[in-house]
Amino acid sequence: MLTDLPLACLYCVSTFLSPRDVAQAECVSRACREMFGCDAVWERFLPAAYEDVLASATQFPPDLLSKKAVFLHLSRGVLLHNGTQAHWLDQATGGVCYSVAARGLRVVWGENEQYWSWFPVRGSRWPEIAHLDAVCWFHVSGELSCLLPAGAYTLSWRLKLNGDLSFQGSRGNYGWSIRPVDFSLSLCNDTQASQTQRYLTNEPGISTLQEQLPNLTHVRLVNNDWMEYDAGEIIVEEGEKGADLKFEMKEIVSAAWKGGVMVDGVVLRPTSLAQAIGQSLTVTELQERFLQDHEYHEGYEDYEDDELDEDDEYDEGEEVAQELVEVEEEDTTAAAAET
Repeated sequence: MLTDLPLACLYCVSTFLSPRDVAQAECVSRACREMFGCDAVWERFLPAAYEDVLASATQFPPDLLSKKAVFLHLSRGVLLHNGTQAHWLDQATGGVCYSVAARGLRVVWGENEQYWSWFPVRGSRWPEIAHLDAVCWFHVSGELSCLLPAGAYTLSWRLKLNGDLSFQGSRGNYGWSIRPVDFSLSLCNDTQASQTQRYLTNEPGISTLQEQLPNLTHVRLVNNDWMEYDAGEIIVEEGEKGADLKFEMKEIVSAAWKGGVMVDGVVLRPTSLAQAIGQSLTVTELQERFLQDHEYHEGYEDYEDDELDEDDEYDEGEEVAQELVEVEEEDTTAAAAET
């Protein structure tokens, strides 16, 4: 039996296990709980610079009396840089993940209410998103300094295409069929760089243009119609190294007016986790969703108009209040459930 093995053998076994496996092994017996719950086991799942992460968190961490407590605290996520960045460990694998809110990015014309709006939306990772009302110069960029263990990491933009013409008085998603959007990711020393493209619309007729792009941006449906657009991948060769990333999303060539895109922020996670999260969609599947959504919204608007005629006391603020959300790590939970 497992409990009959010497403690040294149990420790060797633990080196081949994931955090989820170790947590399950603790439930076998009291002896296993003492062995698999010790600091020597759980310290292996912590980043080398975890103390620096805790020290730079915007909220002072609670008393963490064991390495397992530190791991669980980090797996719930900590806020950095005045609450515009988040760092967390994937609870199932221990993978290092980061996120940057839209407020932590450089949004050209972002403070001009004529072009961009900021408000909460249901299903977003952050409590406030940036909604593009109308611009002809679309450019959002950012930088992220982080410590990453060896491995491959994917940076993804979390976007939502606004197809509801009645949403917040928006004209819907428009102006994206003329030129594709450029997504890029690189290290600040330019040793690694990647660039992809994609039209930010799924309207009929665009699928042929999408498929002709040489480096089509991969897209996934994650939750509440939020999509993740992969800007690229970086490789950390060995050890735990500091990585200074820069990334951008832009369409500044056509000078066409465009709008109807919500920006939640970006997420950096191990590529294996990124591939396991959400549902990858083909160009054809996205076009089918576009047609279904537009049929739904057209029918809903007719129904809503009838309801408002019957009840003049409808309070639009009540619906908006229900969409207030707190910072959450839904994608991390989804990845653990699918593992």
